[in-house]
Amino acid sequence: MEVFQNYTQIRAYSGTETLAYVTGQLSPPLPSISGFFVLNPNDSTSSDNDGTVLVGTGGRRWIRDDSIPVHANWFGGTWDGGVDVSAVAQTALNSGAKVVDFLNLPGRVNSSLFVPPGVEARNVNLVAGTPGMDVIRPNSGSTITGKIRGTGTGGDVVERGVNPATDGVTDVHLDLDISNLTVGVQIWPMGLPALPKRWRGNLRFSDLTGGGANSNGYGLLIAGGDDCRFVVSSVNTPRHCVYISNGSKGNSVQLTSSGSGGAPVQLAAYTVQGYVENNRIEAVISGMKATATASAYGANIVGKCRLNDLTLHVDDSAVAQGGVLFRANDANTVPYRNIVTLFHKGGYAGPGVVRSDSGYENRVRVYGEGVASAGTGTAVISVGVYSSIIPSGNYDCALRIEDYSWDAQGAAMRGVAALTSYAPVDIGEGVMRGHRNSTFPMVYLSGGGTVIGYTHRDSFRSASTAIAGGGAADFTRVYPKPFDNAAFSIVKVIAPSATPSTMPSYASTSDALTSNTVKVKNGDSLNSQNFAVVFVTEGY
Repeated sequence: MEVFQNYTQIRAYSGTETLAYVTGQLSPPLPSISGFFVLNPNDSTSSDNDGTVLVGTGGRRWIRDDSIPVHANWFGGTWDGGVDVSAVAQTALNSGAKVVDFLNLPGRVNSSLFVPPGVEARNVNLVAGTPGMDVIRPNSGSTITGKIRGTGTGGDVVERGVNPATDGVTDVHLDLDISNLTVGVQIWPMGLPALPKRWRGNLRFSDLTGGGANSNGYGLLIAGGDDCRFVVSSVNTPRHCVYISNGSKGNSVQLTSSGSGGAPVQLAAYTVQGYVENNRIEAVISGMKATATASAYGANIVGKCRLNDLTLHVDDSAVAQGGVLFRANDANTVPYRNIVTLFHKGGYAGPGVVRSDSGYENRVRVYGEGVASAGTGTAVISVGVYSSIIPSGNYDCALRIEDYSWDAQGAAMRGVAALTSYAPVDIGEGVMRGHRNSTFPMVYLSGGGTVIGYTHRDSFRSASTAIAGGGAADFTRVYPKPFDNAAFSIVKVIAPSATPSTMPSYASTSDALTSNTVKVKNGDSLNSQNFAVVFVTEGY
C-alpha cells in the first residue's frame, strides 16, 4: 500500500501498488479527505470527479473505498458559508453514492442543488447565496436532512428552501431546519400533469420572511400534492405555516406554531383549481401577531375546500381575528362539509371566534373561554354573508354547530349570531346549555337569519335567543317539533321601546301564562320583533 498526502500525488503515481491511502486535507482545519483508493485496471471510462474517482498516470482509475458515506468536502471547495460551493456539492451528489454526507459544514450555494433519485443528502448546512433561488431540489426517493438558510431578502422575492426537481416527484423524506426564506418547502407539480405524492418528514421553520404580493411568507406549501405527512413547528412565520391548495388531497400535518401572523393554517382553492379535500390538520397555535389583514384567523378555509378535518388549539392570540374562518370566493367556489374542532383560550379581535362567510354544511365543535376585544355584542360564532355571496346549489344549513361550550367571563357576548338568510344555522344537541357567564343570550337572529335544532326537554332549559330589528326568524323552521304550545319567557328587552304590549298579536291574554310569557304555535313567525326569550319546559 502506498500513502499519499493528497489527490495530486496519487494521480502522479506510476508504481505497481494497487491500494493507496490519502491522508491529507484540502483546506485545514476542515474535515479530512482521507480514505482508501483501489486501482481498477478494468475501468477505462470513469471520469475524474475529484473525490471518489481519480484518473492518474496512464489513464489508470483509482476508485475510493465505499464502505463509508461519501463526504461532500472530498470534492473540494471552501466550506465556510461565504464561498460558493454549488459546483463541488453537485458533483458530490452526482457521484453515484446513495448517501452524501455534508457533515454540517456551512456551504454557500449560488445555484440550486439537485438531489438525484434515491440519493440522501445528509447533514446539509446550506446558505442561499442568490436572492430568489431554490436552494435544493429533490427527485423521487430523495432524502434531505440538516439546515437551510435563505438570504432574508423578503418582500415579493420568492426564495424557496426545497422545491421539486420536476413534476411527479414522489416518496421524498425531509428532516430540516429552515430559516430566512420566503417559502420553506413547496410541493407542487410545477404546472405539469403529474402530481407529487407521499412526501414525509419533520420540518422546523423560524424567522421566515416575505409577506409580499407573491406566494411567499409560507412554511410548508402543498399546492397540488397528495398523501403527504409532516410534523411541522414554526416560529415567527409572517403568513401561513401550513398552506394546502390547488387540488391537494389526503395530506396530514401536525403543526405547532408560535408568534406567527396571518393565518398559521390555510386551506384554499380557487375557481380554476381542483378541490382541496380529505386533508387532516392538527394544530397548536399560540401568540399570533397583530396583522392588518381581516383574514388573520388561526385557520382559513377558503373557496373550493371540502371534507377536510381540522383540530385547532388557539391560545394567547387576542390580536387575532379568531379561531377559524370559512369564506367563499364566489357562488360556486364555496367551502362545504369541512369539520373543525376548535379549542380556543383567550380573547379575539374579529366578529367571531368562528366566522362563516357564505359557506354551507360545515361542521364545528367549539370549546373555550375569552372576551371579544372588538366591542360588546360580538358573537363567538358568527354566520353571515359578509362578502355578499349567496352560494349556489341545495344545502341543509349554512353551518352545523355540533357541540359548544364557552365561558364569556361576564362579558356581553352572544354565542351564535345567525345573520344569513340563504340557509339556517343548525344548532346541535346540548349547544344551548353551553353559553356561560354572559350578559347576552346564546342565539342572536337578524337579517333574516334562522336556526334549526333539537327540541327535547333538556336541550334549551334556561337558554335564550334574541331577535333583533330587521330579523326574519321563523320559529316554525327553528324547532319544528314538538313545538305546539311551547312556552317562552321574555327575559330581556333588546330595544327600549319593545315592551310586552308590542309583542306579536298572537301573544294575547288568553295565550299568555303571565304578562311576560308568550305561547308560540306552529305556523307563527316572529318577524322583526325586538325581544329575547328563554326556553322553558312548560307546554311539552
